[in-house]
Amino acid sequence: MGSHYFYGVKNLIFFILKQQRLKILLWIIGLTLVTLSVAMAYPDLYGDDQAKQAFAYTMENPAMVAMLGVGYEVADFLELSVGAIFAHEMLLFTAIAVAIMNILLTIRSTRADEEDGRLELVNSLPVGRLAYLFATFIVMVFVNVSLLSVVGIGLYALGIEGFSLQASLLYSSILAGVGLFFSGVTLVFAQLASTSRTTLQWSFLVLVFAYLLRAVGDVDAEGLSLLSPLGWVVRSGVFIENDWWPTFLLLIVGLVLVLVAFFLHVRRDLGSGMISEKKGKEKASRFLQTPLGFLWRMQRTQLLIWFAMLFLFSASFGAILGDLEGYYLELDFIQAFIDEGADLTNEFIQMLFAMMSLLTVVPVVLIIFSLKGEETKLRAEYFYSRAVSRVHMLVVYLCTAFVASIVLQFTILIGIWATGNAVMEQALDFTMILKVAFSFIPMLFFFISFAVLLIGLLPKWSPLVWLYLVYCFLMFYLGGLIDMLDIWSELSIISHMLKLLGDNPSYPVLIVVSILSLLLTVIGIWGYRNRDIA
Repeated sequence: MGSHYFYGVKNLIFFILKQQRLKILLWIIGLTLVTLSVAMAYPDLYGDDQAKQAFAYTMENPAMVAMLGVGYEVADFLELSVGAIFAHEMLLFTAIAVAIMNILLTIRSTRADEEDGRLELVNSLPVGRLAYLFATFIVMVFVNVSLLSVVGIGLYALGIEGFSLQASLLYSSILAGVGLFFSGVTLVFAQLASTSRTTLQWSFLVLVFAYLLRAVGDVDAEGLSLLSPLGWVVRSGVFIENDWWPTFLLLIVGLVLVLVAFFLHVRRDLGSGMISEKKGKEKASRFLQTPLGFLWRMQRTQLLIWFAMLFLFSASFGAILGDLEGYYLELDFIQAFIDEGADLTNEFIQMLFAMMSLLTVVPVVLIIFSLKGEETKLRAEYFYSRAVSRVHMLVVYLCTAFVASIVLQFTILIGIWATGNAVMEQALDFTMILKVAFSFIPMLFFFISFAVLLIGLLPKWSPLVWLYLVYCFLMFYLGGLIDMLDIWSELSIISHMLKLLGDNPSYPVLIVVSILSLLLTVIGIWGYRNRDIA
């Protein structure tokens, strides 16, 4: 390819950085704070031989191998450093978070910009055919290298046992390698798919498939795990052997994927994909002509994927329940979340539902934000050119999100209950699990209402929902480990939802959250009814 294909790359790099600077900054700060905060808590959690022995015993559980990957092969558990334990419990899921960051940022600067017409305006200027795509790749390299530098130096600066400079840089390099790999995957799908929604679905399917392939391979067939990029991650031996081959392999395959994306990009027409969308019917059905029918048609694939993902994850967690008492009774990391003298199984189920419910927030809020997306893409005017009011349209999206939240919670319930009963000697109390599952419904309603408020009054500030969701997760995950965060956790709604559980539920919390959600919804609907449409 001639140099003219890349003409104007420098200016486009600055343009993309300016466009996504806030998202990039929040992602890097968030991932860094979580990584360093958790690392700081590990010397207290695993500072003695008893805690290390409990960890080594736990990692022998096949369910934990499926969730976290293969453990370190050491002759004695005392050889495990705090760094090795930290990497085994945190590396895989942090790598998944980095993969999600790269997928979302890459889609925004490729297929999403193309859908919004921004890429057509850029191509009308004197720029090369591959300039925008190459600029996107350079920006993603910058993002991942920045994350590598901050996390690697930050881990080493903590001065914790086993956190050598080489090991700390390897840990962060693996994260950067995973990020660039999935950025390459997304770049390829951005050329194959015709819409950003399809690109997002395919990219996340690859991520989920990579996790499941690694899980099955780590338990039963190592060859399968070696076919997954996440399988390479858990074999790096970071903080023990410090093998660099997974990082190099991730970078090489990622670069090959980028070259494939370049090859496909110059051979397709702007606005189309290499794989054409299936043609629809000549005449829409009566149901499809309704707001609910349109919403279901646009969201059904995304919702079905989320149903499958949440069921698989909840089922994998449910498989742990059979060995819970034996494996976790002495584990300080789990005990930090569990009240003294409480039933371990019930407390663990409550912890699982809290984590899974925070994950459920994502698809239900995306339903509300899809209405904002139609407005951004200038398609909302087609709705309101017909005999459909704004309030009617928003209420349809609102009710759909409410129903989806209930169904998703029930999906998690079935996953945990079915697999839990299969591995436990004593059957789980379905009524108890049902109560726990639906205790978090008010939290989901609150997030939905918060989203409605923002798109009704402050649509440009809608990312605040995701910022608050991350805050809630951090307070839940770290609040039980770091005592100084207890005060800040009171600002997190998840901490108040936990008060609905147990023998003495706090019903005033339920009443306050319900009233607040209703108030936010009413204000949001009023704002959407009266503000200007973009």
